[in-house]
Amino acid sequence: MAVGHYSTPDALLRDADLALYAAKAAGKDRYALFDASMHEGNEGRQELEADMSEAVRGAQLSLLYSRSST
Repeated sequence: MAVGHYSTPDALLRDADLALYAAKAAGKDRYALFDASMHEGNEGRQELEADMSEAVRGAQLSLLYSRSST
């Protein structure tokens, strides 16, 4: 849930979405009220997502696996 004065509908939806993910992480039948600290974790996640997307587009990833001997 996000409440307050927002300059755009997109900003309100972004913050409500962050609260939604916080509520989901807390478990079933939960709710979360958005607070500004939720942006801190999101910024790092967005940067990682952008870096991973760039790596995929640039074919910079390779798959390695090991088969267990048991």
